[in-house]
Amino acid sequence: MITLSETIKQECISVLEDYTGIILTVDQFDALMCKNTNLIPGIIEFGANDTMERENLTDALAIELTGYRWPNYGDTSEYKNQFYKNLDTGAIRLGYERIKK
Repeated sequence: MITLSETIKQECISVLEDYTGIILTVDQFDALMCKNTNLIPGIIEFGANDTMERENLTDALAIELTGYRWPNYGDTSEYKNQFYKNLDTGAIRLGYERIKK
C-alpha cells in the first residue's frame, strides 16, 4: 500500500484547512485517507494543491462529514444551504474543529 509522507500529510491538512475551514489532526487525516486510498497516487504525483487533487480532497472530507460532495458554482442555493448546515453538524458530531470566523 502506498502511504503519504508526513510532509505531504501536513500539506494536505493545510490545503483542507485553507479551502474548507476545517482543521484536521493527523489521525483524522489518516482515517480519511484510509477510506479514500484512491486519492493517494494523485496527491503524490501532483500535490495536494493541484486543482483536481484539492477538489478530490475537499469532496472526500465533505462526504465524510455531510454525505454530500463539496458545493461548486453550478449548485443551487438550496444545495449549498443544506450542505453548510450539514457541514457544521457533521464536523461537531465527528469531532472536527472549524475555524472561527
